[in-house]
Amino acid sequence: MAAYCPLVARDGSLTLDRQREAVRRFASTLTSLVYDPPDPTQGETAFILSLPVKPALSLQIDAAAAKAGKTRDAWILEAIQARLAGD
Repeated sequence: MAAYCPLVARDGSLTLDRQREAVRRFASTLTSLVYDPPDPTQGETAFILSLPVKPALSLQIDAAAAKAGKTRDAWILEAIQARLAGD
């Protein structure tokens, strides 16, 4: 796994299956951005934001997302948007 994505490999909270899922999700997102870019007249283009988090925080994110009934990515995006709206 480290050869494909050292960031995912370092996340000790992820099982091998979850690591594979994360890499596949990233590859799918990147592929869609490259091969099926949004129409420029449809507004802003999304980009991928990646940052390392410690295993304990990763587990907290997963728990909060599950509690909210959201995917990890959806929960993170909403948390960022809510925080920025509050500032």
